[in-house]
Amino acid sequence: MGTKKGIGIERGQRQHPAFFESQKFLYCPPFVSINEFTVLEQSKKVMSLYENLSLSVLLVTVIIMVVQIRVAVQSLRKDHLRRKLEGTLEHMNQIREKYRLMNAELIDELGIEPLDEERVGRLRQSPRLWEKVKDILGLFEHLAIGVNLGVFDLGMLEKMSGTYLSNVFRRFSTYIRTQRESTNNPTLYQEYEKLVEQIAQIRSCETAQR
Repeated sequence: MGTKKGIGIERGQRQHPAFFESQKFLYCPPFVSINEFTVLEQSKKVMSLYENLSLSVLLVTVIIMVVQIRVAVQSLRKDHLRRKLEGTLEHMNQIREKYRLMNAELIDELGIEPLDEERVGRLRQSPRLWEKVKDILGLFEHLAIGVNLGVFDLGMLEKMSGTYLSNVFRRFSTYIRTQRESTNNPTLYQEYEKLVEQIAQIRSCETAQR
């Protein structure tokens, strides 16, 4: 039987490239049902919820880490301050004992009063006593350097030994002045002098606030 014209398509025509070219505009995308569309929308909502949940967990984790870091820093600061106060107390007690022993010999030779010009002159005639005074002032100069560098606590020293440190400096102030002049060294025992001035300033402020 012969094929009717205009209705059938010969096998050769289907395989010809021109046939596929003519059919490409007839392609329709696959139909998406309502159920499939609903599933896609629900999947997007689940993914969005998961992303928001992940961000929330990350934010909470960051906040917890920040809080832990702050607590750790505060703990370290408190521990540092505690060690600083303990070191200040221990070092000051050592200086008091050393000064007591060395100053006893000076008191026997020169008396307990501050060293005036006459007593400083007598010191120059005794190399042993001269070196003793240098050793004493060296102790307090090293303490003052530690305070000014932040190794020792100024507030604690002011409360615990402010008057003591000021009186020692006053006792040897004439010696310090003459040594600065004779050696042409105006910075001699300067750190100790700064410490005494700081103590005086703190007490002056406290008095003004009363």
